Amino acid sequence: MGLLGSEKQQKSLNLVKEEVFKSRLCQAVRSIMEKQYLYNKSMKSIGAYNYSKNKIIINGHEHVSAPAKIIQCLVIDQSIILLLDADELGSDANVYCYDIRGIVQWIVPKPDLVHERNYYTSIYVLSDLYLYAYNISGIEVKLDYNNGQILSTELIK
Repeated sequence: MGLLGSEKQQKSLNLVKEEVFKSRLCQAVRSIMEKQYLYNKSMKSIGAYNYSKNKIIINGHEHVSAPAKIIQCLVIDQSIILLLDADELGSDANVYCYDIRGIVQWIVPKPDLVHERNYYTSIYVLSDLYLYAYNISGIEVKLDYNNGQILSTELIK
């Protein structure tokens, strides 16, 4: 009888473990879905837009005329964040943010001088919903997209 009772206890324990696993899995899925919802919400579009050379065209109308060729463009809420050609711009501070009216809201400061040139090479948003800029020196810069303030830097090269 002791063995039979032990088997029942083991089955009961396995059922409890399975329920705990299911509960944690559901929590993880909910968390992922919430993050995806927030990401989609934060990345909502301002409408149909495209860019060519140094111009941003929104719904068929020119809204932004940047000081250099546009390499990359991100739209976050009502902000248009641009990575500009650093050589054409003549500056390593080549990440600009414009509002829908085409007015500059902020410019990310030049990266710390590591080499002769330290311009940014890409901009992106990660799952933590922050804006990032990566520079030619291998440094990833975490930014507040509301004001362009550098929140942190990390060498990831």
